[in-house]
Amino acid sequence: MKKSIIYSLFLGLTLMLCSFDNVKLTLNKTDSFIRYTLSHPAHESIGTSKDFICGGYYDNASKKVTKLVVAAAVASFDSQNSSRDSHALETLEGTKYPKVTFISKAIKEEGNEVIIVGELNFHGIKKDITIKAKQSESDKKIILTGSFNVSLDKFKVEKPSMMGVAVDDNLVMDFKTVFDI
Repeated sequence: MKKSIIYSLFLGLTLMLCSFDNVKLTLNKTDSFIRYTLSHPAHESIGTSKDFICGGYYDNASKKVTKLVVAAAVASFDSQNSSRDSHALETLEGTKYPKVTFISKAIKEEGNEVIIVGELNFHGIKKDITIKAKQSESDKKIILTGSFNVSLDKFKVEKPSMMGVAVDDNLVMDFKTVFDI
C-alpha cells in the first residue's frame, strides 16, 4: 500500500514535470513565409504571404515540434502583380472562402525529414495531406522548411487559363516558419 502511494506520487510528479517540457511556439513573422508557385506553359506565377498565423508546441526533451496550426488569408498572398492577385482572389472565391488552414494530426521524424500529417482546409474542402519538412535549430530558433503540392481539381478550384491553356493542376506550396523559443 505504501509503495503504491509512493509510486502514484512519483508518477503524478513525473507527468507534471514532463508537461513543462512542452513550449508554446511563437512565430517570427519577419523571417517566415508561405509561398505558392502556379505553373503555366507560358510562365510561372509566384505569390508570397508573410502575414499568416502559425503556432504550435515544441518538446524540449525530444527537441521536436509536436503540434502545428497554420492560418492564412487568401488575400494575403502577393505575386507583385495586382491584376493577377485580384484574379486569384476571384478564382479562389476569396470572399466565400477567405482563409486557408492547416492543423497537424501527427508529426514524426523519418531519417532527417519531419513528416507532418494533418488536415488542410482550402476552398471550403477539408483533406488530409502529408508534408515533408526539415527542422533545424539556430540561436534559440526552431526553423521548419518544406513543400507540398495541392491539387486544384481535388479542392474544386477552377483552373485559370491563358491563351486557352489551363494552368497545371498542382499548386506547389513551400514554406519557412521560424519560431522563437
